[in-house]
Amino acid sequence: MTLRIILISLLLFFISGFSSAANILNCTFNKMADAKSLTASQIKEHTKSFSYNVDKEVGKNIALGPYKLIIWKKSPHMNVKFMGGDFKKPITMQFGEKQKTLRFQYGPQINFRCQSGGQTDAQKAISLTKDKDIDQFQENVLFTVNQNLIFPYYQPEESQRMRTLYFQSGKIYKESSDMEKKLPWCSLRIQLKRDEDTTVKAGESFTPVSFQKQENNNYFTTFSYSFVDFSKGKKAGEQHLYNPFMLNCNILRGMAYKLDTWKAVVGPYLSIKASL
Repeated sequence: MTLRIILISLLLFFISGFSSAANILNCTFNKMADAKSLTASQIKEHTKSFSYNVDKEVGKNIALGPYKLIIWKKSPHMNVKFMGGDFKKPITMQFGEKQKTLRFQYGPQINFRCQSGGQTDAQKAISLTKDKDIDQFQENVLFTVNQNLIFPYYQPEESQRMRTLYFQSGKIYKESSDMEKKLPWCSLRIQLKRDEDTTVKAGESFTPVSFQKQENNNYFTTFSYSFVDFSKGKKAGEQHLYNPFMLNCNILRGMAYKLDTWKAVVGPYLSIKASL
């Protein structure tokens, strides 16, 4: 009986440990991001690293020189407020609470980044594999940018700062007219915040807030992911220079929407995985 109790206790401990790891954000706040020649002691002076347990802590207050940072969760968002120093007025950023990476850069110096602690056993058990249809996960997926994506400011097909990049046969296109009409293709659409070419950097991740499967024609099935909560008018995953808006994949009718299909269409530019 004693041995059984010990084994159950150990099992609960490990389960608890995995759950906690999945809800801990490991963050770094750097107020001298462009200073490459600093000594180790100077780097420590200009950088603050901390962890935030999303489930157990109401929020976290971080001070770094003249700056103050506050991070807290209010479903369905993670909120980060920056004050002091170069911030003449407080700036609040909102990220999707399921995002694995939180990033913000202000000017050439201020840099903030958080990374989630990992996945639980339950998440690993349903991870995307080659034999599973991607659409069964609906909006519970995470998209990651693997290579820098440059969205041009001038794009005749777009208006009101909406810009789109297109993916087909492992290549990237800036105009839909450049693609083959009857081959599968995907698109990533963002909303620019400035009148300039905007780069979505490698490492950026987006978690959808909604998913739709549409069969509007006899040729393609469209799998559509939105990063905007239209019912509340809120944008998940907002970044300093852009807002992720929508990702669509148009797959030939009858073709399986699996990892191999995804990779064949988007190539090395984007990856997808399950996310609870």
